[in-house]
Amino acid sequence: MFLAGLVWALLAARRRRAARFARRERRDVHETRLEEAYAPTIEYEELADVVEKVAAFDDRATAELETLLDQYVEVMLQRSRCRTALDLGEPVRLERRLACAGECHPREAAVLARRVVESRRVAEHMNHLDDSLAEVAQLLRYYAERASLRHACCKAASQRGASHGLHDPRTPDLDRARTDISR
Repeated sequence: MFLAGLVWALLAARRRRAARFARRERRDVHETRLEEAYAPTIEYEELADVVEKVAAFDDRATAELETLLDQYVEVMLQRSRCRTALDLGEPVRLERRLACAGECHPREAAVLARRVVESRRVAEHMNHLDDSLAEVAQLLRYYAERASLRHACCKAASQRGASHGLHDPRTPDLDRARTDISR
């Protein structure tokens, strides 16, 4: 019985190590993609740290949080592309040029008018992406808080059970294992 518990503990430790390595790899890929797109990484790093803290005690919640983190990166990359498009389009300059072109150059004015409309659409989309980023970040933090509370409740319940002489049969009894070794 002791040997089975020890093997189970070693396999669990190996799985946790592999999962931690995979998360580190994923984080490096995300950071590289964000840096290549000139997107800010400060909030991403904060959220990735939250996921790491939850990963220490809840594998199921970690999977949900990693999915949200992936979604956060994708939205951030879309926002970065919108920012680049706005920077290249220079909407203020386009509007000034449109006002100057006016009636003298109707064809140029029509092209500039379409570009101004498109830059406004991109700016609106970027605002929508900002809202989406805030929502995903907040949802990730709420999920992490929920997982932390669930962990704290389970830990408190197990401590109460241990103080009343109750033992969860799914977890190895380390005290019993230590006494078996000493015999």
